[in-house]
Parts: sequence; C-alpha cells; structure tokens
Amino acid sequence: MLALALYMYYNNNIIYSETQKEVMIMLTQLRGRSQITIPKDIIETLGLKENDTLNIEIEDGEIIIKPVVMVPKEQAWFWTDEWQLSEKQVDKDMETGRIKTANSLDELMKDLNNEN
Repeated sequence: MLALALYMYYNNNIIYSETQKEVMIMLTQLRGRSQITIPKDIIETLGLKENDTLNIEIEDGEIIIKPVVMVPKEQAWFWTDEWQLSEKQVDKDMETGRIKTANSLDELMKDLNNEN
C-alpha cells in the first residue's frame, strides 16, 4: 500500500512525514478562487478520479490532503468500532474451526441439539 500525504506550504515547498513508506515531491500553485491542480503523477499513483472526495486538514501549519471513501449512512453501522470488533471475532472463530455449517435444517437442528 502506498502511504502518501501531500503537505504544502504557501511557498510551494512540499514536506513529508518520516513515517511514510513512499513520498512523491511535486510543486503546484494556488490559483484564482483558491484552486490547486494535483499533479497527474499523484492522481495516477493514488488511482484518483474526477469527483473523488478529498479530506483537507491543517496540522502544525501544513495542509494535508487525503483521499477518502464516503460510506452511505445506511452502511455506517458496519464501520463502527463495536461491529468491527465482532467481525474480527468471527474471523478468529472461523480460523479456529468454531464456525459450523449445515446442509439442511434437519442437520442444523441435530447439531444444535447435540451441543446441549
């Protein structure tokens, strides 16, 4: 996975975090109506497309731009900490063989009755 954040100052110097795995250094200019152009190499590297959503933050005097994926509100429950913890538990149960399958309702009922 490419770890890349674009840090930009008004003097067009791009600074990067030492914790990143790969860094691309490119310059761009702030244009009229507060617009910037993200260099084509960054667009291609991150697989960005027109109308993708970008999160813009200010941290320690730096502008940080990160691509984000928006989750529809009706699917947000899946990404809660509680649900993700449950997902991890299910994955663990599957790895340890604690998950069983049944080919029919009769087989399921028989297996459930044998557990008691």
